[in-house]
Amino acid sequence: MTLDRRKKRTPIRTSVFSGLAGIAYTLASIGQDPYLSEVACRAAQIVALRKGPPCPVLQCTRTAPGLPGGVGLAAAVKPLRAYVTVKKHPALVPLGIAIAVGLPVLLGYYLGKRAR
Repeated sequence: MTLDRRKKRTPIRTSVFSGLAGIAYTLASIGQDPYLSEVACRAAQIVALRKGPPCPVLQCTRTAPGLPGGVGLAAAVKPLRAYVTVKKHPALVPLGIAIAVGLPVLLGYYLGKRAR
């Protein structure tokens, strides 16, 4: 009883080529995303901010919201903008915490004072 190895093998070449085609399609979609340039610029800003003060921080142009096409890099733009802003201005974090805690406390204080 002889085994024919050709019948037992899976078509590896077909799966590899279909995987490469999917990767190529994804890369083409990323390349056509209208937000790619801003996301790349924000990433460069983050790298420059991590290196320290001697490294100049780039100025990125804002991409208009709601542009069609691409793979959804638009969802990454707002968090990247916020992260870069906080890294550029570290005093915003305690200020934001003070506002988030202080406003409800002040509102409660004045409402309680008025009710008396």
